[in-house]
Amino acid sequence: MTIWTVAARFRNITISLPEEIFRLRNPTVFTRQLVEVVCLLSTAQEASVDHLTTASTVNIDFGTMFHQPLPFNTASQAYDRTDLDWMYANNYNTTELDFEQMELERVQNLKKLAVAVGMDNSRSKWTIIAATDIDEEDGGGANALVDFQVNCERNAVVFTHNS
Repeated sequence: MTIWTVAARFRNITISLPEEIFRLRNPTVFTRQLVEVVCLLSTAQEASVDHLTTASTVNIDFGTMFHQPLPFNTASQAYDRTDLDWMYANNYNTTELDFEQMELERVQNLKKLAVAVGMDNSRSKWTIIAATDIDEEDGGGANALVDFQVNCERNAVVFTHNS
């Protein structure tokens, strides 16, 4: 039995993204994998007999993702490459990162996430939570947050502000 089949049996599911994850993993890869998680969980819920009688509640808590330096706020936040463990684990230290490409990929992944969650809204009640009190100088994160909120609204996904 897969983890997603087991998870689909729960009535309340929370997926939390701790702040440390953005230092430990490439945020672009992580957002792509988050879309995959949503699709796998949705498929498992659809296949479950229990979904016919009980709807589950699924929360995705982004925490401070839109506050983080990479990739949205590289221009406004100084960062120390030694603090980003994933760069060294994946041999990024020998090449210069393309922050613009990372940002574009991350934005696309977040659009896909909103679409995937919106498609499953009839079976489960999904809510996305994120800290939205972004500093004025962090325009990249603020713009990405607004774009994501618009995509959530287009796909009928509930978005909740977390201070």
